[in-house]
Amino acid sequence: MLDSTTMVNPYLSLNYDSMLNLSRGEYQGAVHKSVAAAGLLIGLTDYSREVATPLLHTHENPHLSFGLSGQMAVGRKSHAGLNINIEQFSYIRAGEEHQIALVTSRCKNINLELETDFLNVMTLQSLISKI
Repeated sequence: MLDSTTMVNPYLSLNYDSMLNLSRGEYQGAVHKSVAAAGLLIGLTDYSREVATPLLHTHENPHLSFGLSGQMAVGRKSHAGLNINIEQFSYIRAGEEHQIALVTSRCKNINLELETDFLNVMTLQSLISKI
């Protein structure tokens, strides 16, 4: 098991001067084979250290991210600073300020983006906003 204190902290630090706001379907990796259906946007994303810089960023829509290969650290901004965890499965809220850093040189994820239409049809919008 990797020690997140020694392996991850060198890659992540809060930089409040830079904020990246990612639109629908955008990630810090190369998105391949993206499919949109019924308010869901599913994409296979390849991340590499050369491309995925640890910038504080947000996403327009909430999404679930499933790690298929490699390891990624997710740093979530909070009132106490940066909470860092190595995650193989993540839920990121719309507008949640966070950053990523690769623990391994490459990662591959499936990202399942939940668009407003999907949440409204499933009557989940009010529940999601409370999480």
